Amino acid sequence: MACRAAASTPPAGGGSGSSSRIVSFRGLDVELDGPEGPSSHSVADADASKDSTGVGLLWEGATTLLCDYLEQNATWLVDQGTDRALELGAGAGIAGMVLARAASVKLKVTLTDYHPVVLDGLSTAVSRNGLARQCTIDALPWGDE
Repeated sequence: MACRAAASTPPAGGGSGSSSRIVSFRGLDVELDGPEGPSSHSVADADASKDSTGVGLLWEGATTLLCDYLEQNATWLVDQGTDRALELGAGAGIAGMVLARAASVKLKVTLTDYHPVVLDGLSTAVSRNGLARQCTIDALPWGDE
């Protein structure tokens, strides 16, 4: 799989007990909680939708297929007059950042999620990957709340 641990990087929270790690996926670096459990800055343990990534369910097969499609069709989307894209429940933001990178500055991508910790992680990932001109981060609560 294309998701692998990158060079050791201190966790954003800075705590020595943190289990966060930086992973690379399709040339993008994102910070995730470790498989041994949530870090000191993770989403609440009670969040049943969270898996070992700490940002919710990361479906690697689906992510790979979606990223393949976005990379292959970003120019076509721009040529059709599309100038904005929205990723709902972005989690790590991989699909949205892949599209932003593939479309360059011709397309603005808004990455959304509901949890403040996830939003902070998205903001860090966008900055870390040099995509601040193409991507914005917004809170978008949904569901029963």
